[in-house]
Amino acid sequence: MADALGLHIMQLLKHCNSSVGLEGNNKTIVMKSFDDLVHHLGDMMVGCGNEELLALLNQLESLVRSTATWYSDTFVNAFPEVRANNAWVAELITRMDKMTVICEQLCNIRYGSDVEEEEAVVGFDNEVEILLDQLTGTSMKQFQIISITAMAGLGKTTLARTLYNHELVKYMFDFRAWTSVSQVYLTKDLLLSILISFIDDPTDDLYKMNEHELGGKLYRKLKGHKYLVVFDDI
Repeated sequence: MADALGLHIMQLLKHCNSSVGLEGNNKTIVMKSFDDLVHHLGDMMVGCGNEELLALLNQLESLVRSTATWYSDTFVNAFPEVRANNAWVAELITRMDKMTVICEQLCNIRYGSDVEEEEAVVGFDNEVEILLDQLTGTSMKQFQIISITAMAGLGKTTLARTLYNHELVKYMFDFRAWTSVSQVYLTKDLLLSILISFIDDPTDDLYKMNEHELGGKLYRKLKGHKYLVVFDDI
């Protein structure tokens, strides 16, 4: 989430986290973070011509507004020790997890855009052919890890995106997911991001699952299928 939207989300997470517990008494700061995020989302919507992107922005804005209202209403009459109870914290975490996952989808949506699929990968023809054979070859192992390593700025993401969007790859794999790994990441968020790629209509229960439950659900979803998961920015 290394962009302006991601920074707004991280700032909100930081302020919400500091409001939990006996020392938390910064409702004004948290509400300002909510307002800043809503305004930023509004700016992103102006002139947005991508329907998928706009739908996610609207979804995130609605979630942010409803969470801000819930936070304000529950914070006013709650003592610090009440705010630190498991139910209140669990609800806050669930809502923030939803925001994080939608933000990851927004940051990753560019990898599926028609414009970028048409971009030429200059100088990578041989690498594309070799890696494509590794990914789709009939003799490929049941499980394999393919690393694309090089200095920054040499086109690793472009190469991976070309393979990810290749028609043969789409045909060969039942499930595909692309997720970005930030410098400071949570395993739960990574699992959620991958699962959301495979599930058309995720429920609230999904966001309330812990790492173990998410891992089990992902295992059951992928068992017996061919799947490709790309971890970018590791």
